[in-house]
Amino acid sequence: MGNCCGRDQNKYEPHGTSTGIGLPGSKAQTSRDKQAQTWRQTGIIGLRDRGIKEIPNEVYNVGADAKVLDCANNKIVALGEQLCQLVNLQRLVLSGNLITSLPGDVCAAMSSTLKILILDGNSLTLLPDEVGRLSRLEKLSVQSNRLKKLTPSIGRCTVLSILIVSKNQLTDLPDELGSCDALEELDASGNAITDIPAALGQLQKLKTLNMDNNKITKVPPAVFLNCMSLQTLALHGNPVNPEAVQETEGFQAFETRRQQKYNKVIAGGVLLGSRGMDEGMDRKLKNSP
Repeated sequence: MGNCCGRDQNKYEPHGTSTGIGLPGSKAQTSRDKQAQTWRQTGIIGLRDRGIKEIPNEVYNVGADAKVLDCANNKIVALGEQLCQLVNLQRLVLSGNLITSLPGDVCAAMSSTLKILILDGNSLTLLPDEVGRLSRLEKLSVQSNRLKKLTPSIGRCTVLSILIVSKNQLTDLPDELGSCDALEELDASGNAITDIPAALGQLQKLKTLNMDNNKITKVPPAVFLNCMSLQTLALHGNPVNPEAVQETEGFQAFETRRQQKYNKVIAGGVLLGSRGMDEGMDRKLKNSP
């Protein structure tokens, strides 16, 4: 997310940068007071690329007025319980930090308000079960972390439309994902997943399923038969047999939908390059005689 406010509005000076900081009437304190006032008026707190190691107390003082918190690309290691004070937060961006865990209490505090949660490029090894309490969550992105499992409670996020868990250490996906009725895009590329859950066949709105660079050998028929909105299935970098996939029940119906999407793109005047429509799988080149 970009810097939603002007540069001067979002400027934050860490403690210790001025000898007069924190003293009543000092220039630095006046600047901080104005910044906090702006945060309350706009509901937007922008602190990305500041080199901060923790979320400053001034942020928590905004309390229920905060709607957006962007602390991307810093050096934050831990999230304190004070974050629970931002009970009306709708968008939380913490990508590009050093965070090792997401406190369950934070998810619980924002359970009825948070819509977008971005935690890319951290050091998370798991997500708390309380993620399932985020009843209004529409987008969850945790790519480039160290996740080995996804909590089954994620299946309770029934309005989740975008889930990005690429470049982690996942070996499977929970069947409970099939309960995410609103899911339209699932990106689980760059993991070590061996099977696509047949439960994903319950996702009537799923349009894009990216499973590139995993260890998948087959696609369950339920995905082709029941995911009636599916138009893009990416399986590059997997030990999958394209011919076997094409013989899977329901594949031809999926292929028809994919071709229709391709035709619409062409009709719209979009150039796809010399390779044309991506088949979604890698074919081994036959040796020349």
